[in-house]
Amino acid sequence: MHWQSYQAYLSGPHALAWTFTPVNRLYVTATRLTASSSVGNCITTRMMLRYRHRLVQMRTKCKNSLQALAFSAGAAKRATLFSHKGRERLLQLPMSAAMARQRREWLAFVAQFDERIHELDGWLGEQAKLDERVLRLQTHPGIGLLTSLALVHGLEPVSRFAGGRKVAAYVELEPVEHSSGGKQKFGSIITVIALPAGGGGANSSETG
Repeated sequence: MHWQSYQAYLSGPHALAWTFTPVNRLYVTATRLTASSSVGNCITTRMMLRYRHRLVQMRTKCKNSLQALAFSAGAAKRATLFSHKGRERLLQLPMSAAMARQRREWLAFVAQFDERIHELDGWLGEQAKLDERVLRLQTHPGIGLLTSLALVHGLEPVSRFAGGRKVAAYVELEPVEHSSGGKQKFGSIITVIALPAGGGGANSSETG
């Protein structure tokens, strides 16, 4: 099928039942979702996605510092510290006064970042509810709140892309290639690095 055929198919009653390769599916879905959108809203959402990504990065640094502290105090190298039981074990580790102070303050920083990220996720969730394109993307397996927002607000305007391969190159997706006898076939995506979002990458990971 050509891209026009894809778009025609997507406008039918079975719009969500197709099983094209991930790269083509991404392009077709994004093309269909290019209804008019406020440029200001896109910029604001991209900024908040990048802000969330930075918060997650800072929280990760705090957690890494706690992990190193626990290891120095005798905890197992891969001990889980951030579950309820893991945190109890962390607090029970014998430490010097200086190390105990660092433990207390790092835990306070992690709690602050958790709270801010949770509040930001609530705001992003409200923005998603107002955008049919974002909600529709979330009907696809593996696409949650952050990925759907990053796709919609990072890819627009989709008309600048000639096809699915261009979209894949832009968002740095690497599909599995099966080539034989001069024929190319692309399968599942094996690498998801980052989604460029207007001058700075907004990580599209659903975790964090």
